Amino acid sequence: MNLFKPFGEWAIKSAAKIKSSLGLKLFLELFIILFLTCTGIVLFLQSYLPIRYTQKIEYELDSRAKEFVEMLESRPLTETEMQDAILAFCMQNGTEAELFDKYENSLYKVDLSQSILTENPMYTRGITASFIADNENYMLDIAISHNHGSEVTEAIKEMYPLILLVIFIVSAVIAVVYSKHIAKPIVEISNIARRMEKLDMTWKCRIDRADEIGVLAGSLNNMAFQLDKTLKELEDANIQLKADVEKERVQAKQRSDFFMSISHELKTPLTILKGETEGMLQNLAPFNNRDKYLLHSMQVIETMEKMIKDILAAARIQMLNDNGVMHSADIGKMIINIIENQEELAKSKNIEIHTALEKDLYVTLEQELFSKALANVINNAIVHSAGDSSIYVAAKQSGAECVLTVENMNSSIPDDEIQHVFEPFYKVDKSRTGNGTGLGLYIVKAFLEYHGFQFCIANQDNGVIFTIVMPLSRLTSHLSE
Repeated sequence: MNLFKPFGEWAIKSAAKIKSSLGLKLFLELFIILFLTCTGIVLFLQSYLPIRYTQKIEYELDSRAKEFVEMLESRPLTETEMQDAILAFCMQNGTEAELFDKYENSLYKVDLSQSILTENPMYTRGITASFIADNENYMLDIAISHNHGSEVTEAIKEMYPLILLVIFIVSAVIAVVYSKHIAKPIVEISNIARRMEKLDMTWKCRIDRADEIGVLAGSLNNMAFQLDKTLKELEDANIQLKADVEKERVQAKQRSDFFMSISHELKTPLTILKGETEGMLQNLAPFNNRDKYLLHSMQVIETMEKMIKDILAAARIQMLNDNGVMHSADIGKMIINIIENQEELAKSKNIEIHTALEKDLYVTLEQELFSKALANVINNAIVHSAGDSSIYVAAKQSGAECVLTVENMNSSIPDDEIQHVFEPFYKVDKSRTGNGTGLGLYIVKAFLEYHGFQFCIANQDNGVIFTIVMPLSRLTSHLSE
């Protein structure tokens, strides 16, 4: 049993390999078909050729014998000439012949059949003919026999090993060539299908044929191209979706923080108002001085009113999304209009506003929102500037962009706080009194981000500069040329 175990294992492995390989299957199937077909043809020829050859020899010998008898009947020959003719015929055809007179006495006999025959001839036939020659009656018996068919069979049998070897080699070669020709493109398509299963599209099926396999290869290439395109689109969409989800998460957190800040910021003035109102109603000291505390309550209410307006302005940007109406506007003219609205506040602090504005700087924007953002920047510059100082507002073209700067003098922001100035309700100077809400730069940030403009705030040697970079519109580019 141990002797057959390695063979059994080999047979199992070979069967598994053949089962999983199209090329081997085609090779074995075609080889077996060719080998059996060629062997069958040889066996058929072995059986058919001797029969066909024997039939041909029989026909030829019969025809020659009949022609010889007709010749003897038609030509007057002496007995000696007849004997010479009979001898020549027998030598040529390897037959047996015997000549008799009218009394059936044997006159001449020739037997050359054994000189070309082996034992047991395949064909034996006798022909008897009577004829008259030299006014005498004669009778000729011819015995025809041969075994050439058996010789053909023996020759084929002797060549069996060589024939089978040739059949084996030719069948193997044809099977290898044909199986590779058929299986190679199918195997290539199969390998490509495995790569497609792993979503690997970095390939191209290079089968250039006009038959069904070529059509399949072309369809596979087209399908892979469409799949690759779709996968890339899905990846891009997935990345965009993740970015949108993350953006929404951040915005949701910002909204949550914003509303928490609102509740905190509104709680303080409401508490003040409630306390002062209750004190005045109960005529408690020091709230019995109603004129003083009514004036203070009015100031608190004005602060709350301004805060609510700023809250509504900040909330408006979230409702706009991409529905705002954009127009090309002259930045210089917008700056001048905003400065005119801020002049009274600047004069109250004896602050002079200087401008350096290039002409015809057009930028595509939502005019109301941008005006509100820029007004907040300039207002912040005035509020946080020391009295008797200056503010510089400039707008110039830099390549295809407009650079707008607002710089106030004699002020600065602590380095550890400059990163927080855009947060809602954040105030740099906690001790500074006034009706500031801490939402000004938060609104500026929201409005500028809505437009997609770049902006930053930084300390200078003797002041703070706010910079906004905006792409110029086509109208501006045309005018600049």
